[in-house]
This record gives sequence, structure tokens and C-alpha cells, in this order.
Amino acid sequence: MRTIHEDEENICMRRGTFLVLWDLLTRTLDNANSCREVAAGKYDVLFSLDEAERRALHSLTGAIQRGGIEVMSNELPDLIAEEKRRIMSRPS
Repeated sequence: MRTIHEDEENICMRRGTFLVLWDLLTRTLDNANSCREVAAGKYDVLFSLDEAERRALHSLTGAIQRGGIEVMSNELPDLIAEEKRRIMSRPS
């Protein structure tokens, strides 16, 4: 069993919903026609969604919010910017 650290969140969704999201993301991000760099480190990503994928994304949004993310927090933009900096500091 893996320990959840204080800077981690755990979300619960149906396994099948995760599979739909994984398929959507890998299909989109691995497709040069769907994901293109428009400036250094900036990408345009074109998602082509069917209704099930759209609903799965809504489920993910709800699961993240239920996981404790305070979406109306005034600190949210700063927290997102800080996490983006942390992600970029890791080797890819």
C-alpha cells in the first residue's frame, strides 16, 4: 500500500472512466496533428471528443473538486503557477 503524502491528493473514479480518459489523452498528445508547439514551451492541443469522453472529463473535474481542491480560492492561480514551476524543474 502506498502512503499518501501531504502534497498529494487521491481521487476516486470508475476504472472504466479512467480508461476512457487515458485513451483520449494518449491519442491526442501522441498525434502531431492534435498537439503542436506554437511557441517555445507553448502548445495548442486540439481535442476531438465524443459524448462519452466529454462526460468522462466532467467526471474527472468533479472528482478533482471533491478531492479537496478549492476552486474558488483566491490563491488558486498562485498555486497552479507554483506547481507548473515545480513540474518544469523535474527532468522529463
